[in-house]
Amino acid sequence: MLHRAAERLAQQFAGMVSEETVERVGFESYAALARTANVSTHLPTVAEKFARDRLVALAQSRGLIGKPVPEILYVCVQNSGRSQMAADLDLDGIRTVRDEIRQHVQQLLTELTPDLTAHRS
Repeated sequence: MLHRAAERLAQQFAGMVSEETVERVGFESYAALARTANVSTHLPTVAEKFARDRLVALAQSRGLIGKPVPEILYVCVQNSGRSQMAADLDLDGIRTVRDEIRQHVQQLLTELTPDLTAHRS
């Protein structure tokens, strides 16, 4: 299944990234998701989507694919809430930007937050 997904992705990203890169990203995406997956029924499909997202980001970083909406990252290193306030601003009515920011931040927090459910004091 992963080889077929890599073939589909290689066709989609032909001329942007090499077939080897597509295959590596596909297998890395699967492995990364498989490490923490509780249910593996749809894991190949989810891994293909994850790999596609990563390849789109790679192509965008190389200027080969345009970005459909502007991307803005607010960072506050003093933990004073400035980034949350800035992200809440209405940027010319572009609510999708704010929603995407929230989704990415939530994903990052999930990845970075350690699981402390087994620890008791």
